[in-house]
Amino acid sequence: MPFVRAALCGGLCWSLLAAAAGPPEPIAQTRFDALVSAVATEAPAARRGFAEAALAQLIESYAAELRQSNEAPARAGGWRRGTATFMTRLQAIRQALPAAASVEIVREAHGTVRLIIGDEQVMLSAPRASAQRSFEARIADQLCTGRDCAADGATVDEVVVAREQRMSGEWALADSAPPMYSQEDGLHCVFENMQHLRLKQAACEAVTRELRLLEESLRAVLQHGGPLDWSALKVEPGRVGGSAGRTRVSYAASGRYFELDLPHLAAAPSVVQGAIPWLQTRLRGQRATYVITTPERLAYRVSDID
Repeated sequence: MPFVRAALCGGLCWSLLAAAAGPPEPIAQTRFDALVSAVATEAPAARRGFAEAALAQLIESYAAELRQSNEAPARAGGWRRGTATFMTRLQAIRQALPAAASVEIVREAHGTVRLIIGDEQVMLSAPRASAQRSFEARIADQLCTGRDCAADGATVDEVVVAREQRMSGEWALADSAPPMYSQEDGLHCVFENMQHLRLKQAACEAVTRELRLLEESLRAVLQHGGPLDWSALKVEPGRVGGSAGRTRVSYAASGRYFELDLPHLAAAPSVVQGAIPWLQTRLRGQRATYVITTPERLAYRVSDID
């Protein structure tokens, strides 16, 4: 899958379609994307270094998930045992890495990265799909010191990750009002009932992250002088011939669009339409509030994906 980089949007690294014609391109290449592309063709020592850092982050991600599951006794014991077994296998692969006959890094068609270490294969997938971008960003943070992982500066993903690191969220639970999960940038999710709050929090965080990605992407369009027709704004599943796993964001009546990873917004068009006033206000540089009436199915969709 080709990636195109251009210096746009105040230093952000983007790849935007200039018109509806032609094959779609990804809107941004993250530092992790650039790192994978570079290291995959470098010397064996560089590939081993990447594999070591990636395995360490993968093990820590699953260890954190196990710690979290211990606080939720209802979580199936079989899941915990399976996860512990998987971590043991990862640790064994990591220990054997220095003596492995070969190390290869492969980008799959659907975007996931696969490590081939001797006779072992490991997919670099976070325990939760909603955590994949931050998982990849941590690998890049560890390895990009001292090397040029993204020549044009921070990407949309990194801008959003940095923004979220400065934020916190909290539940408002009262008998007289529906439960609401609130975040500091004015994005709040309200649900019908108090069942499965952990799943609903994960759904809210996944949806609001995608809204932040959408905001930063539209900011890029405006800063680059592109047209933005709010009546044409749509987030839809990718078309045939588009990049696997990405959704299509139309932003002009002429048919202009870009592609981005927004699976939850693609499944909830009412959330996108309701977000337009919040997006418009944010893009004017002002604070805004959006109370999202979150479809219950999104909570369970996050669970299925994760």
